[in-house]
Amino acid sequence: MTSKTHSFLCALASPFLLVPSIGYSLVQSTWRKIHESGLAESLKSSIPVVSVGNIAIGGTGKTPFVIYLAEELLKKGFNPCVVSRGYKGAYTEEMVVVHDGVSLNPEMEASYVGDEPFLMARALAGKSPVIVGKDRHQCVEFAAANLMCDIALLDDGFQHLRLRRDVDIVLLSGQEDQMFPLGLLREPMSALSRADLLILNENEETYSVKIRNLLTSLKPYRFRSFPVCLSGDENREAKPSSYFKDQKTLLVSAIANPQRFRRMAENLEWKITNHIIYRDHHVYRSTDLTRMVREARGSYIVFTEKDWVKLPREFQQRDEVYFLRIGIELSESELFLNQLLELLNINGSQK
Repeated sequence: MTSKTHSFLCALASPFLLVPSIGYSLVQSTWRKIHESGLAESLKSSIPVVSVGNIAIGGTGKTPFVIYLAEELLKKGFNPCVVSRGYKGAYTEEMVVVHDGVSLNPEMEASYVGDEPFLMARALAGKSPVIVGKDRHQCVEFAAANLMCDIALLDDGFQHLRLRRDVDIVLLSGQEDQMFPLGLLREPMSALSRADLLILNENEETYSVKIRNLLTSLKPYRFRSFPVCLSGDENREAKPSSYFKDQKTLLVSAIANPQRFRRMAENLEWKITNHIIYRDHHVYRSTDLTRMVREARGSYIVFTEKDWVKLPREFQQRDEVYFLRIGIELSESELFLNQLLELLNINGSQK
């Protein structure tokens, strides 16, 4: 469901959603006050922890941003690890090392550890460890003691109160509006006062009223996703993202913001025959794959990279199947990194 569709449905149901929205807000604020008062424990790790999170339900670009940040920290001489909850992963252990930072491939399948941790591990293969676990403090301490990591990137950690962060980075989609279920917010906009660094996703065509008001008083950093190339099975060479210009393509996605993917394809002037949309984190079944081949009817089938990693190996090898690899551009990137390093040095264990 797109944010516009969600907003429309919520407008129709708003009289019925107001009470649960207020209740959800009270639960969130109460839980935070319990931690702030010391009644619930918040643990400090032996290495600095940087959270990349948001205040809204849905896609803000956290996964590509975490990858970007890990690579930039590597350039600065750090040895970062990525720690994630592994949402929708089938693992049952307390902790799973998805990638050790040395080998060239993730050690686990996407269905086992979650599609986003697997994607991050794939992108950071041979560079940085990626770990999933319910106890993220334990994951960080394991990485510090056993994988020589000196900084931890906490994926989707803004609401994870059990682990203290040294820096909180909050990504904004531009669609933040009302508290869930009336809108998309996990926390009220006032929660942004806890953030050390704000970054706005510029890929959206329009911003909500609340974001427009925010921009009158604050100047967040900005980032934009851009198409890098078309990739497929590793035995095939990558192609320029413009390769499918005027070519018939079937888009398939199971992400939080599918319209962002479609707009990118439209801007590349692909001839889109259809866009099959599944719910975020959907697990592809044989019936889904059969439907795709039937609907494609000889045209190319293009997935997001997050969806590609969940496909069966034999389907990835099909000649007509590709995924669109994306990268991100961050405005004032050097200033951002310098500010981040200053905050790490100043904040210490304050959060």
